This record gives sequence, C-alpha cells and structure tokens, in this order.
Amino acid sequence: RDGFNVQIMTKEEMIAGLKTRLIDLEGQGYIERFNNLGSTSKLDEFWMGAANFFNNLNEVEKGTFFSIIRQVQIDSLASVLAFLDGIYWVEGQNEDLKLVCLDNPEEKLNEDLTDIFLNTVYKWDR
Repeated sequence: RDGFNVQIMTKEEMIAGLKTRLIDLEGQGYIERFNNLGSTSKLDEFWMGAANFFNNLNEVEKGTFFSIIRQVQIDSLASVLAFLDGIYWVEGQNEDLKLVCLDNPEEKLNEDLTDIFLNTVYKWDR
C-alpha cells in the first residue's frame, strides 16, 4: 500500500457493493440461467426439474418467480447482516462480533448494517 492513496470504504459503500453483487448481479444471473435452461442438454437432476417447472410458467408467473427469488436473496443477506449487527446470536456464540477495517481497527463497522441495507433496498426513510 505504500505510495498509494488508500480510501477507506464506508458502511454505506460496503452495503451498496454487497447489494449490487449479491442481489442485483446474482439476480440477473438467475434470470439468464433460467431463460437459457432449455439451450443445454447437460443438466443435472436439480436443473432438469427446475427447467421443467420454469418452462411451464407463463410470462406473468415467471416475473413472480423472479420476484420471489429476489426477496429470498434480500431476506438472506438481511439475516447475515443482522447476525453481524448482533441482532441475534447463533448457537455456541459466546460474545459479540466486531467487524472492522484493517486500516482503522478502532472503528466498529457493524451495528446498523441491516438498517442501511434495508433502506438501500426499499428506500425507506430513517
């Protein structure tokens, strides 16, 4: 890092990056994957069943299906962030977590990540 201007990522930037990567890009990947399932004969048992299911949906149902996938992605990431924020603990956990940036270990990043994420996704007023 010597000779470089290192910019520390803010919580908001981190959440925006996670949303882009894990919700938007992965969601687009699911859309592309499902829309191209019929173009390959090399599907395992899971994807064969998924292709059969998906191909029997009409266009409105396909839109609903992708909305459900997006909501599951949002719920899953919100649950991980809630764990990092200390909203809930997992079995066997004995102490709080502290998420820090190596360049600034004194600043705790986690505590409001879930709120920032949900506000980013739903554009809620805080």
